[in-house]
Amino acid sequence: MTLIRVHSERQVHRATIIEVSHETRYYVASFIETAVEFAQRIRGYWGVENKVHYVRIGDSI
Repeated sequence: MTLIRVHSERQVHRATIIEVSHETRYYVASFIETAVEFAQRIRGYWGVENKVHYVRIGDSI
């Protein structure tokens, strides 16, 4: 069993204001992969979700 924690920061620029929000997500996997492989898998999932809304740039994992 593998537990993954992902912390993301989102910045929205509106005129003279920059809104910053932070989010922590947790994933549980029943298989073993490297951190890079998990990051690619997670980003791939959210990339599909975000195509409907917006694309996050600079998510750090």
